[in-house]
Amino acid sequence: RKCSRRGVLLHRPERSKEDTWGACREAALPKSLEQEEPGLMGVLHVLTFLSLLSEVFAAKIKSTGPVEVTTGHVDVKVASTKEHRAADVVITNLQTHKLSISEGKQEDWHPFDGIGALSAGASSRLLQDYPKEQRSEILDLLFKPRYGASLQVLKVEIGGDMQSTDGSEPSHMRFRGEKPDCSRGYEAWLLKEAKARNPQIRTYGLAWGVPGWIGNGTFYSEDNIKYQVSWLQCIKENFEVEVDYIGIWNEMHWGASWYLFELADAIKAAGLKTELVLLDAVSGVDPAFLAEFKQDEKLQKVAAAVGLHYPCEANKGLLDALKPHPSTRFWASEELSTVADWGGAGCWGRMINQNFVRMNATSSIAWSLIWSAYPNLECFGNGLLYAFQPWGGFYEVTPPVWTMAHTTQFTEVGWSYLPVGEGAGLLPEGGTYVTIVSPSLDDFTVVMETLQGTCMYHQGCYHEKQAVLTQRISLKLSSRLEAAAQKGDLEVWATNASHQFLRLANAVFEKDGLIHLLVPVDSIITISTLKGATKQGDAAVSDTNATKELPKIPKPTFFSLPFNQSFDDVAVGSSPPFFADQGGAFEVVEAEGTLLSRSKKGNKVLEQKVLQPPIAWAGFSPNPFTLFGGTNWTDVFASVAVRLDNQEDIISRILRPSPLVEFGKQSSLLSMAEKKVRHGEESPRQAGLCVRVTRYQFFGSRTSKPDGYCLEVNVDPILNIAYWRLTLADLVLAAGHIGGIGLTKVIDGGWFQLGLQAREARIIAHVNDEKVADLIDTTLPIGQVALGCSYHKCQFDDLHVEHRPPACDACSVPMAPDKGEARPVLGRVLNVHFDYNARSCNPPPELTKKRSDFTGLIGFAFSVLYPAHLQALGRLMIRGGNEMATSHTVELLEMGLDGGPEPTIIIASVALPTSPNGQAGVRMFEDGFIYAELQFQPILHPGKTYVLASTEMAGGDVFYDRAMGAYGNCHINLTGPAYKPVGGIWTVDVTAPSTTFGPLNALILPLPLPPSEQACFSPTSLGEGYDINEIDLRFGHFHVEASCRKPYVGTAVVSPCKKPLDIYSISGCEPPLSKQICFSPTDGHEGYEITEVHLHRANFHVVVSCAKGYTGVPQASSCNRNGGEYKLSGCHPEAAPDPEDHPDVKVNYSTNVTRVTTRTVVPNKTEWDGKVEVEIHKKDHPDVKV
Repeated sequence: RKCSRRGVLLHRPERSKEDTWGACREAALPKSLEQEEPGLMGVLHVLTFLSLLSEVFAAKIKSTGPVEVTTGHVDVKVASTKEHRAADVVITNLQTHKLSISEGKQEDWHPFDGIGALSAGASSRLLQDYPKEQRSEILDLLFKPRYGASLQVLKVEIGGDMQSTDGSEPSHMRFRGEKPDCSRGYEAWLLKEAKARNPQIRTYGLAWGVPGWIGNGTFYSEDNIKYQVSWLQCIKENFEVEVDYIGIWNEMHWGASWYLFELADAIKAAGLKTELVLLDAVSGVDPAFLAEFKQDEKLQKVAAAVGLHYPCEANKGLLDALKPHPSTRFWASEELSTVADWGGAGCWGRMINQNFVRMNATSSIAWSLIWSAYPNLECFGNGLLYAFQPWGGFYEVTPPVWTMAHTTQFTEVGWSYLPVGEGAGLLPEGGTYVTIVSPSLDDFTVVMETLQGTCMYHQGCYHEKQAVLTQRISLKLSSRLEAAAQKGDLEVWATNASHQFLRLANAVFEKDGLIHLLVPVDSIITISTLKGATKQGDAAVSDTNATKELPKIPKPTFFSLPFNQSFDDVAVGSSPPFFADQGGAFEVVEAEGTLLSRSKKGNKVLEQKVLQPPIAWAGFSPNPFTLFGGTNWTDVFASVAVRLDNQEDIISRILRPSPLVEFGKQSSLLSMAEKKVRHGEESPRQAGLCVRVTRYQFFGSRTSKPDGYCLEVNVDPILNIAYWRLTLADLVLAAGHIGGIGLTKVIDGGWFQLGLQAREARIIAHVNDEKVADLIDTTLPIGQVALGCSYHKCQFDDLHVEHRPPACDACSVPMAPDKGEARPVLGRVLNVHFDYNARSCNPPPELTKKRSDFTGLIGFAFSVLYPAHLQALGRLMIRGGNEMATSHTVELLEMGLDGGPEPTIIIASVALPTSPNGQAGVRMFEDGFIYAELQFQPILHPGKTYVLASTEMAGGDVFYDRAMGAYGNCHINLTGPAYKPVGGIWTVDVTAPSTTFGPLNALILPLPLPPSEQACFSPTSLGEGYDINEIDLRFGHFHVEASCRKPYVGTAVVSPCKKPLDIYSISGCEPPLSKQICFSPTDGHEGYEITEVHLHRANFHVVVSCAKGYTGVPQASSCNRNGGEYKLSGCHPEAAPDPEDHPDVKVNYSTNVTRVTTRTVVPNKTEWDGKVEVEIHKKDHPDVKV
């Protein structure tokens, strides 16, 4: 069990009733020095950064008079009493560096084009689904001037119905002649929200791909010019946003001059002022572009800017080409792409400065704007802040917001960078500084940074010289800048790893005419004449003097089950809440009654809308599928009604040619390659349901399948047959034909039912309520649910997902009816691990590596706490090994009698098949372990260390590497993973007891103990609220005394274990009422709209109303204990309509019916059978159900 820094509970798929989020608390920030002693405020007024300078003060300062504090870097003498003044502060061992800032020649200034962020790759998908209050606060944090990140540029993807990193963004025009609809998706909405908060924000659109009809498969075509311009027009006409810039094609070939000229002319002809940004390239610059740009004056004039992605170092060829043409600026048009921890914040703050200092980049744009996508997708955490739990409203304001604010809250687009060597450059001991000035020089801002965070690209893209010591800077301003500074306050703001965006004492000019300040290692400082900067509305933020209460952020929550979606409450044309398309586009539509004989008139369904593969970014986009749900769902059952477009739909689409258009001058370099990639045979008709979708990896995978178990139905239109397949990613696990009435339904466009269950390692598939597959597979333990099909219309309805817990307690497993209940040594194994802070685009849920490259013994070491019979030895069945490897020798060894590390005694040994084969004494359990029973059962004793090992042969069967998570069961102590190569010695890693090779397992049966040894165990976690005295733990003589530790209140109650070897329990002590918290109910919240104002028991306040379709008098009642769930009551479903309103249903009932409360409606058709269920209430006895 582990709590991530974002509050997500990892490695624990289910949450028990007793498990609360109280165990996951934010680590306390270090106290600022102001909190330590009030006398230090005098220090803050002179040394403007000492509140962040933790390395200067290595010891706590006592308030008894002047104290010498010595560190390895700086000697500081501090007067800490109120009688002493700041003049008593003496700094030694620090070299002072004089830094002069002048404006230089105005013709050498560079326009400041703004710092921004990019919403693309579906990284903003979940933001729209947030509750209104949290969504508004998040948008304020991003776009509201002088509030949070204060974006000056918003760049968005122009959707193309294709996978662009973490999903597919919808196109505004899916076929030639369609009326543009740019309201699809969320980018137009984001543009409008950004403009509403900051009318001056610059906007920028860029395509990653386009629909396949464009140019009959050719990106650079007149079709695409019309497509791009239609998007600009649609945004302006429908959202009142005129996009300032438009790019060409993200990280693909730059195109051709004719295309750029015709696009610019078409934009002008449409009455738009949008300018072109060229390249948006990621790996160098095409020499052909440079040659043409240098020679073609028209090309020079058509480009407002040229952008590179993640440049890090200057591209000399490009900068030389741009130098004679200052009107064409250079931008880092995509940056950051690094997880939003402090290291990512350091990367971003450094790049904003460094990109100008190194290459005169006048704008830097971070990808992504926000991480509002599921955490099992690529490049997790690449955003300014986190918001990927819309169902509960939890979000996290991460450090990149504040390193960005150091520039954006103190500048305005239209200001200018002072040139390198005058107002910008390198700090003397490492780091950078820039100066940005208003046109009249009435205002200016200086940003200094020594940030050391690792960027994901270019080996970190660090400073040329890393700062290792705090630097004392004496700042000398030019006369004009000094005059501007003397007109008012010169504000100072600072950020480091522990304190973000704090306002310090104003900078002052000393008698020598200089401003003296300290710049610590790994920090950023802003000095500005511009007023109005705030931290979420607070203009004087520190740890102790905040004047404004920050918005309350809801706690993290799981995506709860059961989950039902009929799509009837979703707006037509929208994506359902929490669904994330990964290819194609899934939208809610009104299904015509003639197509849905089983549904009521006006029923809404989910439909896949994209009918041909797109012209995709990087040449590939998977078959359409959409994800939803908890990324840590484990044991689930999912069902959905599915409909494929019928035969006539397919034939009409094949026979309806797409009219050819005149392309003009094509960019022939790409057109043939695009046609080859994107034009193939008609996609097969198929639709499917997936569970345990652990992750989806787009980059480099070239697969249409996510890592999940998928049940799909396929139709062969030539042979007129239908068949089902159960797959694991691209691997087919089982398959079969569909016959009878099911075949007719599938082929003729009727509705059929898919059901898929994953419980422990058993996967069960149903088609039309018929079980078609039942197998064991241990590959994927957790994941989401997905729906998918090919590039044709398919529809889904009545989606249902529920939790299906394991059939038995993993702590008690009967090996044989007469052998008693044995207990596995390992209660649980997990072949997936998480690294949410990786500098990688590999999805964080990483499947443990399978190996077949080792010859020797692998396993783990353990000990027992009480004597036990060893009943069986086992090994997990793992898919993917050599088919010729049919068995393993699994053995249990005891450590040598001499106490040495080498196991020398073989306790037991079995020959274990790699898969079930009917062998006597061999059995496979639901969790995927195969056990062989021992005829003679040795006894395992406490105090001894055992090694459970399996023989492995290189090139044979596979086993999981040591990253496999292992959790000991029922009175077992795990020592650590163990291995021994052939001819080598045993190695046991005692530093990683929760990992194992294999994995292997054993079944043990605890022996009856003599009364003197029968005892209760102490709870594994007693909590901090108890003082405990364990006098006697023997069963029958149990005596434990306990009391509540102050300030906890209540009466401690100790209950003995119910049987020997179990754990005793303790309860009754709770925090003071002022600190007791209630939690949201995990169940019973359907039918309620909830606003959690205060969850503390002392001032509990939850506003609740009945949801749509429910009625009554709602009430929220506080919990009766700390960490308990509050209760909801009062709402019940509205009365169902009278069945007589439905002519397809025959229901006979007596006249004394008050209301029909529940009903299962079955159409009165001869080909249907079943029953109609009606619940009625008598008028005279309304509480009596009949």
